[in-house]
Amino acid sequence: MRKGPIYVAILENNKAFAGGMSYQDSKWLDITLKIKRIFYKLPDDNTLCLSNFDKYYHLVECVKDFNGPKQGQEIVEYVRLYGMKDNKVTEYTLCLTDKKETKVGDIQRREYEATDEYVLRLNSQGWK
Repeated sequence: MRKGPIYVAILENNKAFAGGMSYQDSKWLDITLKIKRIFYKLPDDNTLCLSNFDKYYHLVECVKDFNGPKQGQEIVEYVRLYGMKDNKVTEYTLCLTDKKETKVGDIQRREYEATDEYVLRLNSQGWK
């Protein structure tokens, strides 16, 4: 079981900002300064570090179990971390539930243009 914040961001003033203790309360929107790098805790307690981007974005993807063993509960399926530099966006998708095609801990990496419709649909206030 993970202990501590889900991420630590090093800000432009070189101070550390500790994220929330859960995915549902990540404290991402509490960040007010530019991020220099971010250390994100993985399900196996390793750490994914993103650095050298101009902007960062954090997205938690949840589903609600209506009929299964966790009926009525929100289940975090994926966390998506984005880095933007030179009009390119790199997305890292962290899998947090076992599925047919993925298992907990899998990481997928994708590249997008900053003008891609998918990127433009992200809430602009979430970029840090």
